[in-house]
Amino acid sequence: MVDFLGQLEFRQYKYNSMTFIFDYVRNLNTRDVVVADSSGNDVFLPNDEGDGVWAEFTFQSLRKKRGSDFNAPVSGDLLFSYTFLRIEKDAVLTPFNWDDLLQPSDVQAHRLFFGYTVNPRVSFNFTGLFNRRLNGLNGPFGTNPPGSLDRSTNRIQIDTVFRF
Repeated sequence: MVDFLGQLEFRQYKYNSMTFIFDYVRNLNTRDVVVADSSGNDVFLPNDEGDGVWAEFTFQSLRKKRGSDFNAPVSGDLLFSYTFLRIEKDAVLTPFNWDDLLQPSDVQAHRLFFGYTVNPRVSFNFTGLFNRRLNGLNGPFGTNPPGSLDRSTNRIQIDTVFRF
């Protein structure tokens, strides 16, 4: 596999930042798939399912820090993030892929994240994860049966984090 990863960060003043992350992976070992036709002869299906993309944008607005602990959150800290990813069937080693997805490969997803610090000890986070299969229920080398329910999977997670 060949993986290209880039990150670009812009800082406005000392406490606001925007970050762009782009990751492209190409599996150089994808091979054609061999299946048997109705008469038992081998049929080669071309496999071009070896690419993956992760693109992320993050905006962070931090309030002025006080005291010796610069990393401690203060009231009004804000974080927003949007991620787009598209992982084809043979693009990655699926046991090591991000586990919040509908499935580890053959998937396209959008993730929205919003976090807000109410005070230094309480923060609220919202995460929305919207997944869909790229090639249907039977993958890139099969056909979906008529009437199959190949729907997107949408999940919303709301967290309240207490620090003590």
